[in-house]
Amino acid sequence: MTCRTVRSTVEIVGLMCGRRDEWVTLGPMYLLNEAQGHGTGSQLMSEFLDWAGDAPIRLWVTAYNERAIRFYERYGFTPTGEQELWKGRLPNIRMARIDTAIGKITDRSPA
Repeated sequence: MTCRTVRSTVEIVGLMCGRRDEWVTLGPMYLLNEAQGHGTGSQLMSEFLDWAGDAPIRLWVTAYNERAIRFYERYGFTPTGEQELWKGRLPNIRMARIDTAIGKITDRSPA
């Protein structure tokens, strides 16, 4: 797993991690409220996408976090239809990055 932190002058304000296996998994990604809306998330995502290269990417996002879902959609992620309850109570949905060369979701998880 690879992680990148973002610091203000006094504290860590953001974190993004990724893991490579048969596909790339994004997560966790967190930004403090005061770090949101200033390009920090976009900078982290650009660095992550460079690191991932052409590999298929997937992630889990909290189902009711509409701001995060819109953020991921801007970078080509779409819901796959998979859902889970994290720790039995936090509803998450799976998103995967679309492979523009073949025009379909690149989630290649085992059946």
